[in-house]
Amino acid sequence: MDNSFQYYIGGIRSNQPSGLVTIKTFLDKHKNPSDKITQLLDSIALASSKGDKKQKTVLKEKLPFVTPSVIVDKYRRYANIEKFTGLAQIDFDGVENASELKHYLFKTYPQMLAVYTSPSLKGVKGLIRIPICSSVEEYQDYYRALEEEFEGIYGFDPAPRNAVLPLFFSFDFFLLQRDNPTIWDKKKIKEKSFNEQYPLPPRPYNHLKSNDKNKRRAVNTIRKAINSIVDTPGHEQLRTACLILGSRVGAGYLDYQTAYNEVEYLIRTNGYLQKGVKGYITTSRWSIDEGILKPSYY
Repeated sequence: MDNSFQYYIGGIRSNQPSGLVTIKTFLDKHKNPSDKITQLLDSIALASSKGDKKQKTVLKEKLPFVTPSVIVDKYRRYANIEKFTGLAQIDFDGVENASELKHYLFKTYPQMLAVYTSPSLKGVKGLIRIPICSSVEEYQDYYRALEEEFEGIYGFDPAPRNAVLPLFFSFDFFLLQRDNPTIWDKKKIKEKSFNEQYPLPPRPYNHLKSNDKNKRRAVNTIRKAINSIVDTPGHEQLRTACLILGSRVGAGYLDYQTAYNEVEYLIRTNGYLQKGVKGYITTSRWSIDEGILKPSYY
C-alpha cells in the first residue's frame, strides 16, 4: 500500500493533479480541517438539509479532492494511470444511522484503513486496503467482490468502481482509522458478454485505415456530445450520442471498456447530468450495447 496519493485543486473539472498528499495528512485534515474548508463544508451540509441539490453540487465542486486508488501521469484518465495504490473507496449515501454504520464497518472489516461520516451525517466514506493491482481490469475484479459484499447495506454506491473517481475532502472529528489494515483479497471475475465472447469482425478495409485516428474521432464526438448537454431532455440526448458511440465500438474502432469508462467519466463531470448519475449511466450502457449490434464505419 502506498503512503500517499494525488490531490487536486480547482473543482471537479480539474483533471491535472496538484501534487501528492500523505495518507496521514489527508486523514488528519479530516479531523482538523482549515477554516476555509470548514465553512465550505458547513454550507454544503446546509444545502443538503434543505434539499437544495443544485446548490450542494455547485458548492461541492469547489472542494479539493484526491484519487486514492491510483497515481496518474498528467491527467486523471484511465489511459494515464501509472500505478495503483492498494486502496479503494467505499461510499454510502442517504443513510439515517451514519455513525452506527461507520462503527460497524470499522469493527467488522479489519481491511478498513479509515471510515468517517459526511458533514451532513447522511453518508459514510471508507478507504479499504486491497492488493496493488496491475490493471484496471484487476482493480475492478476486486471491486466487484466489494460490491457483492456491501450491496445489501442500504445506501451503498458502487460508483468508486471507477478507479479515477474523485474523493472530496470532508471532515469528521471522530474519524476511525488503523495503522495496519489487513488486505481485502476477494475477487469476482466479470463474466464476458455475448459480444465479448463473439466479437463482430471488422471489415477488411479497416486495416488500411488508422485505428488511432478513428478512435480519436469516436472519443472526440462523444465528448462534444455529452459536454453540450445542459438541459432537458438529458436522457434522449445521451441515448442518441451513446448509440453512435456503440456503433463505433461494434466497428472495432475502440474497445468496450474504453467506451464505458469514457462515458461514465463524462457523465460524472457534467454539471447537468450529475443530478441523476445512476440513471444516466444505466441509459448510456444500454445505448452503447444496442449501438454495438449495428456497426457503423467511417
